[in-house]
Amino acid sequence: MKRLLVTAISCLLLNACVSTGMKPVVPGEVNVSQPSKADQHYQKGYKAQTAFEQTDRPGYLLQAQKHYQAALNLAPYMLDAQLNNYRVIYTLSGYIPKTWYPVLENTWATLHPEVKKRVRPPAFMKALLWIYDNESPKSPVRMLTASTHREPSSADNWFTLAEAFEDQKEYDMALHAGLQALERAPESPQIAALMARVLNSKAITQDCPAAFNQARKDTIRYTLTAAQNADEEHAPALWNQLIDQYQIAGVNDLALQTSRFLHQQDPSTANARLLAKSWYATGDADQTQTLLTKLSKDTKLSGEEHLALANIHVANGRSEEARKAYHAATQSAPNSFEIYLINSFMQQIHGEADNQPLILPKNAKTTIQKDIIKALDVNQPPTELLNADADICTRSSAHFYSALYFWQQGDTKRSDQHFEKTLAQNNFGSLEYQMAALLLNNKPSTQPIAQATE
Repeated sequence: MKRLLVTAISCLLLNACVSTGMKPVVPGEVNVSQPSKADQHYQKGYKAQTAFEQTDRPGYLLQAQKHYQAALNLAPYMLDAQLNNYRVIYTLSGYIPKTWYPVLENTWATLHPEVKKRVRPPAFMKALLWIYDNESPKSPVRMLTASTHREPSSADNWFTLAEAFEDQKEYDMALHAGLQALERAPESPQIAALMARVLNSKAITQDCPAAFNQARKDTIRYTLTAAQNADEEHAPALWNQLIDQYQIAGVNDLALQTSRFLHQQDPSTANARLLAKSWYATGDADQTQTLLTKLSKDTKLSGEEHLALANIHVANGRSEEARKAYHAATQSAPNSFEIYLINSFMQQIHGEADNQPLILPKNAKTTIQKDIIKALDVNQPPTELLNADADICTRSSAHFYSALYFWQQGDTKRSDQHFEKTLAQNNFGSLEYQMAALLLNNKPSTQPIAQATE
């Protein structure tokens, strides 16, 4: 009878463990004599952990860890206690690394595999601690040894380090570490996705399309790998980035081939947009206009797509259609510094400005744009930004806005020179590129540049 009772309890425990994702318990192998007391400790630990999240007081972490550990001493099978205990120790190791980082490593070794899937490994905190302690965060030799000095051949360690750099927005270092991981695991979709994500973040953070031109040709390889292995939610953005990379590398035929293949497989709105973008890059105005016109019936076009249509209208001498398209671009992206400028210039080109001075908007976001407005405020071109120490983003924007200045002054020779440099340092999809291409073909009426009063 006693054996039957033990068997019944074992079955009940097993079923409960399976339903909650916990490890099945075999009576006699772990201490389950005081589950209610273990639960009390767990609840006290959770309460303290919540208090820390609300107050940022590390003392609550010590209380939480004490109770979680007490719960685990009584019931080692409690996966929730394992999970939260590790998270608390992880945070403590950031506050007091000498005391708690060794505990973090030891705790990691005892975690159930299901818990390990839900938390960061100790190497990630090791990399973060290295970043925090380093007086020179961009020092490659010191930084890249953070979690790799013990096992330099480990792709996982390099990958973890790259994630740490990404988390700290140190994108150059994340790319460096990611490339090391790729060399050791070239077929890993996770590493490829990380690299594609970091490249995209870097470009967005710099707010400069020309930054893409600094990307290595290897980006095509791992962006393709990531796109092929991505889920439905993330795949469109990765395919879009791959097509960008093809166009940056000057292989528009591959961009078009990829876009057409994707559109044939799935004629969705997202894929139709990629195809229109590729047609536009190859210079096929008819295909671009046909596809964008069809898209506009089903969805709202972006500011860049309206610009593409407008430039096609300008090239074909359809000034009224161009004016409407530029106005639509402004409506689609009302806070865009560049699109605002485009609309202002188009008003002058089409005689709608009534000899009023060009007004620069106040909604400049980047330091580069603010420096440019400062230069234009005193009626000077921002050519002083074209120094040897300037990065490609600054040089590109300085060329562009210097060209605008000379264009406005009627000095077409000098404006054309700067516009040509702008085209050389941007990809076709950037607003600077589109404006440069437009204004190279439109000669100005000479008017002074003024600053907005609001």
